[in-house]
Amino acid sequence: MVDPKNCRVLNLVLKFIVQKCKDENFASVFSKQNSPNQKVRRLSVQSACTFSSMNIQKVRSMSLFSYDNISPSTIENKFQDLRLLRISNMQGSALIEFPKIFEIKVIPKSIKKLYYLETLDLKRTNVVKLPKKIRALKNLRHLFTSQKTVGKSGRIIQDLKHLSQLWKLGLTRIPEEFSRDLCESIEKMENLNCLDLCTTTKKEYLQLGELVNHLVSLQRLYLKGRLEEFPKWISSLDNLFKIVLKWSKLRYSPLNSLLDLHNLMELQLVDCYVGEELVFEHSSFKKLKKLVIEELSELHKIVIEKNAMPELQQISLSRCQNLKMPPMGISKLAKVEELTLYDMNQEFIATFRKGGAGHAMVEHIPVIRSFTSIGPSSSFENLFYFP
Repeated sequence: MVDPKNCRVLNLVLKFIVQKCKDENFASVFSKQNSPNQKVRRLSVQSACTFSSMNIQKVRSMSLFSYDNISPSTIENKFQDLRLLRISNMQGSALIEFPKIFEIKVIPKSIKKLYYLETLDLKRTNVVKLPKKIRALKNLRHLFTSQKTVGKSGRIIQDLKHLSQLWKLGLTRIPEEFSRDLCESIEKMENLNCLDLCTTTKKEYLQLGELVNHLVSLQRLYLKGRLEEFPKWISSLDNLFKIVLKWSKLRYSPLNSLLDLHNLMELQLVDCYVGEELVFEHSSFKKLKKLVIEELSELHKIVIEKNAMPELQQISLSRCQNLKMPPMGISKLAKVEELTLYDMNQEFIATFRKGGAGHAMVEHIPVIRSFTSIGPSSSFENLFYFP
């Protein structure tokens, strides 16, 4: 998925978008030349020169992209008016210094007054404890923390059990020793639909075998860390449509444990398996539309049996250096629209070219592209393209 903050449009198109947002009272862009509608709910500040004169009491979402100097007192004073604020993005601002309200070590009890707060991002802060008053945030749906937030005591992981209403939880750089407490907290989140867990290093283990209550609402799952074995509870996630396994280093193919996920639409396997063969069994993964296989260094063969992945549209193969031939059975995947290769070995790439040993297997795919960034320069090649 493309990050909207990284998109670019023509100036003429930008003017149209800005005017349309203003007309519909959806968002307002504030710069040196204009001032926002007093009723605006979503605000993008391009310049901080007159930021202090704005009336922003009704703002729900604010993005600050200014590179002018902003005094700490201005930020502190203006944030006092943001009683209805739900989302704040200030990563584009070059603040001279951060005011005290941003040197956060303890979340104040007064956070309970932010009734409509939906997202709390504690990454890159010094917070190591959640106050009990956070339970009053009945609209809180998304919580993000990091290793610094978790801290040596792991207290914040234990505090998570009080946030049973969360929809989305992301924890990065989780110390291995807090896995059990984490499972106990996650079990209470009956409405959780997205879970993203990442260990401190790729060599540390995620201990997730302790989950008893299945996360019936979970739709997206990202596990980044070593796994001693594939968590059995994952196979019961009937509503799961996306799963990403990274650094797992499993000795046995994870595909066998995913066969019961009948609604799975996207599967990403990144450095998660040390075996030599992946087999997509007969009639498996009937709804899968996107498949990503990356950094499986020991992988020699991919086999796609009859009627497996009948709805597959996109395939991405990256840095699997021991893979020499296209997946066996790929010719049966009639709906594949795009096959992308990243940093694959030259012998493998050559099989796709006209006259190559595997060309006949993939000639039904409209778009086949190869990207190479290994070596002194990067390169791109359209191996096959139907406009």
